[in-house]
Amino acid sequence: MTLINVLKIAKVFTLILVLSSPIHALCKSQNLTSTNSYHSKLSLDLSREEKAWLAEHKEITVGVKHSWKPLEFLSEKKKFRGFTMDYLHALEPELGVRFKMFNIDENSKKEADVLSSVANPNIVDSKKYLLTDPILKFSYAIYVHKDNKKINKIEDLNEKRVAIFRRGQLANLLSKDFSYINLINTDVIEEAFNEIENGNSDAYIGNEMVVDYEANLQGISYLKKIGNVPIETELTMAVRSDWPILQSILNKSFIALEPRKNEFLSHWDMSLFKKTSKLVYLTAIVFVLLVGVTLFRAYVLKQKLKAAHYDLLTNLPNRTMFNEDLELETKYAHRNNKLFGLIYIDLDSFKEVNDQHGHTFGDLLLMQVGKRLQHCVRSTDKVYRLGGDEFTIILTDLDDHTFIEKTAMRVVKTLGDTFEINQLTINITSSIGSTVFPYDAIDAESLIKNSDIAMYEAKKHGKNCFQPFVQSMQDLAKHKLNISNELKSAIENDEFVLYYQPIFDLKTIKAVKAEALIRWQHPKNGITSPAAFIEIAEETNAITEIGDWVFKQALEDIIKLKKAIDSNFSISLNVSPKQFGNNSLLNHWPKLLRELKISTNSIGIEITEGLLLDVNKSTTKILNDLREAGAQFLLDDFGTGYSSLLYLKKLDVDFIKIDKSFIQNLSSDSEDIVLCEAIIVMAHKLGMEVIAEGIETKQQQDLLIKIGCDYGQGYLFSKPKTIEQFLIDHQYGFSKHKVISHDTSEAYALITSITESDVSTNKLIIAR
Repeated sequence: MTLINVLKIAKVFTLILVLSSPIHALCKSQNLTSTNSYHSKLSLDLSREEKAWLAEHKEITVGVKHSWKPLEFLSEKKKFRGFTMDYLHALEPELGVRFKMFNIDENSKKEADVLSSVANPNIVDSKKYLLTDPILKFSYAIYVHKDNKKINKIEDLNEKRVAIFRRGQLANLLSKDFSYINLINTDVIEEAFNEIENGNSDAYIGNEMVVDYEANLQGISYLKKIGNVPIETELTMAVRSDWPILQSILNKSFIALEPRKNEFLSHWDMSLFKKTSKLVYLTAIVFVLLVGVTLFRAYVLKQKLKAAHYDLLTNLPNRTMFNEDLELETKYAHRNNKLFGLIYIDLDSFKEVNDQHGHTFGDLLLMQVGKRLQHCVRSTDKVYRLGGDEFTIILTDLDDHTFIEKTAMRVVKTLGDTFEINQLTINITSSIGSTVFPYDAIDAESLIKNSDIAMYEAKKHGKNCFQPFVQSMQDLAKHKLNISNELKSAIENDEFVLYYQPIFDLKTIKAVKAEALIRWQHPKNGITSPAAFIEIAEETNAITEIGDWVFKQALEDIIKLKKAIDSNFSISLNVSPKQFGNNSLLNHWPKLLRELKISTNSIGIEITEGLLLDVNKSTTKILNDLREAGAQFLLDDFGTGYSSLLYLKKLDVDFIKIDKSFIQNLSSDSEDIVLCEAIIVMAHKLGMEVIAEGIETKQQQDLLIKIGCDYGQGYLFSKPKTIEQFLIDHQYGFSKHKVISHDTSEAYALITSITESDVSTNKLIIAR
């Protein structure tokens, strides 16, 4: 053996002696040694919904026991310490949240988002809290006085007096399986120690980790540990029952932290019951440790590599390996003039599965999906899970692209078959896009973009289908990207304007309402119809800001219109379902209506049946608040969707707007006249009024009046116009033509006086 090897062994030997000393253990328990050594970022397989939830919940309250050493306790410096605290502190930077701890024993009435330690699930209210997966298993040990020679195993406790902790579940477990033991309840661990020291108890059975820690901390030397009882309990955390998504996040986090559990435990290991080994024994251990450390490091390295390249849930290669493999396959195919295909798979409505059945159920579904996908491909092909509900397949060494289509259709069919999970049957579908090297692209990044674009086209075509990539998709995607970028500057540069189309009372042929219609004053293309940009605005979520601008502008304009036309005049504006949500700007609209003192029924909100299909608590609250602030509701495009009375019951609708598709071919002997009359009769019976859209001929107007329609709008009466032209036309009579030649000085003077006198104060309120 060389001198260098001897020095290495001596160094390790010294380190072992230091680490095994009680002083070092005490330092670790008080966190005097560093516990913040560098660790690589955890591989958390969080879904998009979980990441979004964490982004909205940056602070989470945690109820902590103040005196349960070493699991969790309040230190002399008034800081929460312990094993569970180490877990939560390690998760804070990984999850991007702050855990705000408080003493649950002193604030028992305060509701916590998380309970950091639950050893007895029976004392937790299952209606308020959900239990996480276990993070630790407890063993229970038997302690006697060191001079006691009669008790050496659990059978020796027959008819003996044994102290236990009163509030734990150990009493029930021991009474069930070891009824021959006389149990003595104690409230604190010090009381149990005193019972043994004074001879009032023959033994003490307690949580091995807790008792060892306290005995060492208090310097108790009269205790002897003779063994363990065959009972184990689990330590979990608890999460408020209305946050199952946090339960899923913590369960995934605990799995990711599992390799560090022993590290956390070592911080609080203070056992005085380990006998000091002799030099020969320690020397042998050193050699074993040297081999063990080497093997362990190799194992850890292998596990790290696997964790970095494989999905922990499905055991499929992950996004990292996918990117690496795609780059390699691209180079190989280019070098050898080969053809290969890329398939992109997204599960339809997977979020609804998680919401309805829970994230654990969703994880089981993803595992089965992964297995089914592997049965759809050849041994030379490879399936990957990118994250969430997204999967990809690389199909190698192809003769032609028809094999890609066959594989994709096989996947659609396979994933469409019924799944059985936890004795429940569930059906899902998938949307699939594909691309081919080198026909569609010759680099990895473009191939990914192409397959992703094709997948979204499949979703637009009704989902549960396959769509190969074609070049026009990319052109459309570029066009949408350009429009999306231009919309951002359009909002900043105030490039939008409202046009108004009058709505006439068909009995008096008088303009009593108007629909606000947005136009984009594009710096290059001029006045642009909403058909060219609204769908893109919805996809990019720019619709929330655009819709908010429309509402605020309509509030300014209704004041002008009421003064110039009639105090009962009203405006309706279209609201997209995309504008509703937890952080919707619509939440501020009722307050604006009240502050501006806009009279009741002056503003109408036009919604579609699509919104009523997915009414949740957040949407219902916004609609109710708007109703209380004086807004009316119009159901737009009625007859083109589900047109169910069930959806009409969900919201107190004031007006139904018959879609123009029923009006354009209206004649006295058409089916459309029958449908329109049925809609009108139904609406009147339900206390609603009816507006017909798209009236273009006098015949259509007369027929609608005959069947009792209340209001109408369309080019027969007037095209949409700016508010200035709208007021001029009101002065001199509406026309379907864009501009009427009149002496407009009087009308413009009226507009100017209204704007200056009545709107300036309200503009300040809206701006604020």
